Amino acid sequence: CGNKDQDWLYRVIPCAAVVVSPLTGRSLVEAALGGAPIAAYDIDWQNEIIEQGVTGELVPYLNYSLLANSIEKILKDEIYAYQIGTNVREKTLKMMDPEKINNVLIDTYEKLLTKKTPYL
Repeated sequence: CGNKDQDWLYRVIPCAAVVVSPLTGRSLVEAALGGAPIAAYDIDWQNEIIEQGVTGELVPYLNYSLLANSIEKILKDEIYAYQIGTNVREKTLKMMDPEKINNVLIDTYEKLLTKKTPYL
């Protein structure tokens, strides 16, 4: 679909029957926040959001057959698709909570700025 604005994403993602995520960055978070059921490869940080059978389908990287099976499983079972879509949205909302993220950043900067180094 290319680069779309947030209004478009807000309207379209919840309508997706399945989001296939072979390798994504921010778009994985956007799909998760939209509550879409997701089938993804287990690569990079995708397993921080996708937990097999709980918040989506996660298969070994480049295992095309398993990814296809996962997509088919989601498409054939509407209840399962709804459950993992709901679960991934809830998990991602907690992970991406702005207050939590700000607190982690502030804590990290405070540790870095107060750390004594031998050359100071």
